Amino acid sequence: MCSVVMFLSTNLCYCRSEYYTIPPLAELNQKIDGNGDVFVEDFVVGREGYGQVKFYGRTNVAGLNLDEIGECVRSF
Repeated sequence: MCSVVMFLSTNLCYCRSEYYTIPPLAELNQKIDGNGDVFVEDFVVGREGYGQVKFYGRTNVAGLNLDEIGECVRSF
């Protein structure tokens, strides 16, 4: 079991480095508003060789647990 990693101010939780996001994690840190929210249009999280999940429309990604989303991708 891995330890929880918080990605800078966005509080995105993940342990596996093979995940990717669109927009990239580094870009998300530039989108943090005064309330700590990170709103993104059509956010994507994926893992090479497994698939991806797309959140259509405007989504607040602050605090998302990418590992839990990744489990959904693996089960398909």
